[in-house]
Amino acid sequence: MYRLEKRSSISLSHRRMAGRLNRILLSPVFAVVLVALSGCTTFAPPVPLMTLGGPKTVAPAHWELGMALGSGGVAFKDAFGGGTGYLARWRTGISSKFDAGFDVMGVQHGENGTFTFKPAVRYQATDRLRIEASVGGASDSDGKSIGGDLAFVTGTVRENRPWNFYGALRFAGSLGFNDKYHRTARAGENGPPSDAGFGLLSLGSSAHISPTSSFVTETGFGLVYVRKTGEYGQMYYLGIGILFDMDRKN
Repeated sequence: MYRLEKRSSISLSHRRMAGRLNRILLSPVFAVVLVALSGCTTFAPPVPLMTLGGPKTVAPAHWELGMALGSGGVAFKDAFGGGTGYLARWRTGISSKFDAGFDVMGVQHGENGTFTFKPAVRYQATDRLRIEASVGGASDSDGKSIGGDLAFVTGTVRENRPWNFYGALRFAGSLGFNDKYHRTARAGENGPPSDAGFGLLSLGSSAHISPTSSFVTETGFGLVYVRKTGEYGQMYYLGIGILFDMDRKN
């Protein structure tokens, strides 16, 4: 869950509070970083949002394994925050057009952590266009969320070149729940975080390390909308990762 904290005088107590409230949402490991909202309003974190690779799906009888690290932040008019995280990915080829798998991500923000995950399906619409969809959730010390995303990924597909480049347009949403998985607070319970929506544009590159592995760099910029307050914020991230293509038969 993410909170926004207003910028104000730099007192010692305010610095300590800001440290506790910083949050980052790295989508697949970098992902999107979110923060506190004015008045310490909380909002629900999204599923991992990092694309981590170009438009090709995993071939049948192959696995894709990925690992990534990154950092990012979110800035509202009167609030800001940031953090770092790690991502792990597994995909398996189902057919020449479809693959499926999951992403898991851990985020460190101050002394606390957030865990977010998503099972995902990807469809190869054309040689240079992939469509992704997922449903997942997140949990931290402040509450829970359930959400999903939809993305369109395009880029170069050049097996004989050392570098390829890609871009992705991603939309996501998250519904907030309290620790008892209630959408509204009951007697003796904390209230849930606000529902939130996200739009993200990502740009990345991949370099062949070997015939079965690639090094990936990715950055992204987007908007977050907090339903409870009606506020919009800007989010950004930068991450690096590595992808492995493994033949299940071997």
